Amino acid sequence: MSFKIIDPPTMPQRPIGPNRALYFSAVLGGGLLAGVAGALALSELRPTFLSPAELRVATGLRVLGTITMNWTDDEKRRERRDRFGFGAGSACLLLSYGGVMLYTLVFQ
Repeated sequence: MSFKIIDPPTMPQRPIGPNRALYFSAVLGGGLLAGVAGALALSELRPTFLSPAELRVATGLRVLGTITMNWTDDEKRRERRDRFGFGAGSACLLLSYGGVMLYTLVFQ
């Protein structure tokens, strides 16, 4: 029994598969879009009214009075910390995306 190799195997010059840069960008965009859609859905399910006029228009009833929000120093600090955390998380997400894209474009 003898074997004859007709077409020897070759290694492709470029990777075979999806365009990773486009794939990573689509995943990031889809994730951000899903987050915005979820926040919008929650705001529609549990609406808040910013003025007595909005409440009057939405319910058709008279508004007898309002209560203002008084923030304590602890609540203000917590709000500042939460905003800083959100900004830091967003910055980390974008830096990670930039690193992945740089790695993908350099080593692809």
